[in-house]
Parts: sequence; structure tokens; C-alpha cells
Amino acid sequence: SHSAFEIFELGTHHFAIAIISTVYEKRLLLPLGINHLAMVFPSLLSSKPSTTLDDGTPTDSCLEDMKRVIRLIDDERHLLAHELYHNVQDRLDADHAQSTQDHPHKHKLRLRKSKSRIAKEEHAKDFQAAREMIQKNQSMLDDLDARCRMFAKAKEN
Repeated sequence: SHSAFEIFELGTHHFAIAIISTVYEKRLLLPLGINHLAMVFPSLLSSKPSTTLDDGTPTDSCLEDMKRVIRLIDDERHLLAHELYHNVQDRLDADHAQSTQDHPHKHKLRLRKSKSRIAKEEHAKDFQAAREMIQKNQSMLDDLDARCRMFAKAKEN
């Protein structure tokens, strides 16, 4: 008999497979979780970009944004990756400029760290991790810059 199948997304990480028999004109719907779908059709999930819903809007975390830049590059969404990457660089540069202007303050001995101080430390860790990620992936990011310059020149012509 002749049959075909279709895959439907029912919600986040929930899919269904519809097996359609052209001979019997029947449709069998089988619900599948994403793990089952990955086992049955591994190439289907690997070919789907992981950034399909990513519009490139910056978040509060430079590190998370750099992780998104790498995923966007992997999914060949170079222009969006380039824009987000330069947004992260601008934020890191602004933070560096701000930290060089700040003067060390004499702090009283505190038994507890204030919430704002904890937030500043988390912010600094995020920025440092983002800088390290940029250094680790510098050649890929340089290629991204070159590719986007080429896109811009092609667009001009």
C-alpha cells in the first residue's frame, strides 16, 4: 500500500506524526515527544535551525547574547548574528569605559553584601564570561565581520 506521513507541532516539544494511507484514505495520528521524534527522525531535528524564533533582540546578559550569536552563526543567520555581536561589544566597551572612570570607594566592613553589590558582581561575571567567549571564538567572529562587510558591499552594488 502507498502511505505518506506528516509531522505536526502540537506545542513546545510535543509533536504528532500523521500516517496517511492513500489506499485506505485513512489518517492515523500518533503523538510523539521531542525525544521520540529525535530517535525516529534524527536528521529532521538537526536540520531545523535552533534560532528560528530568535529576532536578535538583546537581553540583559552579554554572555547569553554571545551564546545566541554563536547559534545564529551556526544557523547561517549572519546579519542578525553580526548585529547582536556588535551590540554586545558596545555594551562591553561601555562597561569598560565606566569601570575606568569609577574610583575605588572606601567601604565599611559589612557582614552581608548588599543586593546591589551582589548584582554588580553578577554583572561583572557575566561581562567577563562574555569577553572570554569572544576571545575563544575570535576567528569565527572575524569571519562573521568579513562576511557581513562582503554582504554590505554586494548590497551597495
